[in-house]
Amino acid sequence: KILCLKDKCAKYGITSSMVREAVENIVFTRAINFLVGVDKDIIDSKILEALISEGIIVENGNTIRLKYDIFEDICFERFIDKKFESCSGNYNIFFTEIEKIGRCIYRRYQIWVSNKLFIQSTREKFIYSLLIDTNIKENWKKETEIGIVKSKEELDKNLKSKEMVKLAVQALEDKKGEDIKV
Repeated sequence: KILCLKDKCAKYGITSSMVREAVENIVFTRAINFLVGVDKDIIDSKILEALISEGIIVENGNTIRLKYDIFEDICFERFIDKKFESCSGNYNIFFTEIEKIGRCIYRRYQIWVSNKLFIQSTREKFIYSLLIDTNIKENWKKETEIGIVKSKEELDKNLKSKEMVKLAVQALEDKKGEDIKV
């Protein structure tokens, strides 16, 4: 609501969907290309004015970026959520879709796992499937394990299934000798 300026769009003669598209364009262009900022010319001038005036983006010369990392986190969370929901349980499709963003997605996926996955009980089946499914690529299993390690507190607080905890711990113990980048 805040990020897309839902209550303030009329003031600038724009819609919240226009703002959302522009914000996502900034976030994903920056992430995919590993840029500090993106050229502000890629954003419509009305939207640019609104985003600057409302403190959503900051300028540095001819480049812009979102003012706070949390804004980018929200965009990536929404993107990953949409891809997860649309995969209908076919997790390889899910991973193929999010990999299209590029190598920056791995860290964002880890954050998604640690911040969101354990909060929603519908995600427990996903974790269980991911850790035991032999059809899922090992790199994605590893990224999930990293997210689990990073969110030990969330795991302790939010996983209801003792079997899930045992499975996650076992998977991590099995990887004990490997170099896991956290």
